[in-house]
Amino acid sequence: FTGAADQSKVLNKSFWELTQDKQLEVDNWTSTGGAFLAETLVNKWFGLFSILIPFFVIYLGLRLMKVSDFSFIKVLLITAFGLVCGSITSAFIFGRLFPKSHI
Repeated sequence: FTGAADQSKVLNKSFWELTQDKQLEVDNWTSTGGAFLAETLVNKWFGLFSILIPFFVIYLGLRLMKVSDFSFIKVLLITAFGLVCGSITSAFIFGRLFPKSHI
């Protein structure tokens, strides 16, 4: 929700630079670390399909509480397949529709 406000502040900076800069104020709820992680996951690695990562973490929590009985390997493979193939497919489609956009 705060990606547009924080992107210019974390763009082209390392995690170390962001955590050491006490003057930097970001709107992300998890401070500069969260802004850096969001920028990396969404804009550099997986794009919109990085939304699958929280679902996988929720599954892990449910599995630790013994609420879910889905196969760990199956869920891991589905998540990994969704991340990789979804990112490649969306880059192929949206790269042609919006050639000047980085999303």
